Amino acid sequence: MNFKVEIDLGDGKMFWKLVIGALGAGFVQGTLGVGAGTFLMAVLLASPLNPRVAAATSGYQLLFTGSAALTQQFINNKITVQDAAFYFSWSAIGGGIVTYILYRLIKRAD
Repeated sequence: MNFKVEIDLGDGKMFWKLVIGALGAGFVQGTLGVGAGTFLMAVLLASPLNPRVAAATSGYQLLFTGSAALTQQFINNKITVQDAAFYFSWSAIGGGIVTYILYRLIKRAD
């Protein structure tokens, strides 16, 4: 499979689409507290980027957002290590099952 991963930032139109999309995502995140990933995903899908790369970028962003929130909860003593381990375990199991099912469905559709 040959996937186009690069976005040509020398193209002024594409550059400004990404700049405005990133500003919009930041505004939505700051104003509403949620939604930047959804907004950013739409911008990435509108670019000549492979959808798998766009989804991975969104997932990577969620990793850091979740890590920052968890760190803040630890600092403020709102969650214990045992609670974090419990929820992490269930999330990992559930995420693994859902990922496996979706992977099999997508492979079957190809």
